[in-house]
Amino acid sequence: MKKTKFFLTMLLLLLCTNLLAGATTIAIVDFTNNTGYHILGNIEEVAADYLTTYINARDDFQVVERTKLKSIITEHGFNTSGLVDQTDSAVELGKLLGAEYILTGSLINLDIEEKSFSGYGITSKSVTLTLECNIKLISINTGAIMISDIYSSSNTYQNHSASSIRIDLRGKARELMRNIAHDFAKDLESINKVEKEKDQVFVEFISTPAGASIEIDGVYYGNTPTRLAVSKGLHRVVISLGGYETWDKMVNFSEGFVVDANLGLKEEKVKNEN
Repeated sequence: MKKTKFFLTMLLLLLCTNLLAGATTIAIVDFTNNTGYHILGNIEEVAADYLTTYINARDDFQVVERTKLKSIITEHGFNTSGLVDQTDSAVELGKLLGAEYILTGSLINLDIEEKSFSGYGITSKSVTLTLECNIKLISINTGAIMISDIYSSSNTYQNHSASSIRIDLRGKARELMRNIAHDFAKDLESINKVEKEKDQVFVEFISTPAGASIEIDGVYYGNTPTRLAVSKGLHRVVISLGGYETWDKMVNFSEGFVVDANLGLKEEKVKNEN
C-alpha cells in the first residue's frame, strides 16, 4: 500500500512538472492608482491579486510568486509605479525574475455618475460606477508591448426612494477590478496562441532501426519516423528502443531540422546473437 502511494505521488509530481514546463511564465507587479480616490485603499495590490488568481487558473500560464517578485524589486530598487511607462525597466525586472512576460498597469479613472428619476408617483436614484484600467503586457525576450489597452467595467446601483444612495466605494471598485481581471485573462488565450504558433518549427525524427519512441523534455511524442511541430530552441531529446542503446542529446530545434538517431545494439544483445 505504501509503495502504491509513493508511486502515485511521484507520478503526480511528474505530471505537474510536465505541465509547468509547457506553461508561459508571467510576472505581475502592483498597479498604480491614478484615479484620485485614495479611499480605495490598497487597490493597487488588489488589482495584481485578481489578475494573479485568474491567470494562475489557466493551464498555459504560471505567475511568478509574489514573495520572489517583492524580493527582487526591493533588492534592485525598482520603482513599480513607473513600470507602466518604462519598458526598459520592466524588461530588466522580467529578466531578473526569469519571466517571459511582465504585466503592469494603472487604474486611470473611476467615474461616478448619479441620476434621479421622478414619475408615476415614484422617485428613484441610481449611481453608475465605471472603472478604467490601463494594462500592458510586455515580452521580456523582444521588449515588444504585446498588449496596451484600456479595460473598463461598469455597474449601476439603484435606490427606489428619494434618499441618497450609500455605496461602499472600496468594495464596489474591487468588484469592477475583478471583472477587468477576468476579461484580461480571457484575452491572454489569443495572445498565447499566436506566440506559440509563431515560435513553432517543424522537425523530422528518424532512427535506425525505425519504430523508436521519442521523448522531448520528458514528454512522449510518438515513434520514429515522424515529423512534429515543436517549439524552437534547445531541448533534451531521448530516442529509445528495446534492446538498443538509448540516444540522449540536447538539440537546438530550427525549421527543417532532422534528428537522425543511429541506435546501436546493447552489449548483452550482441553477445546473445553471437
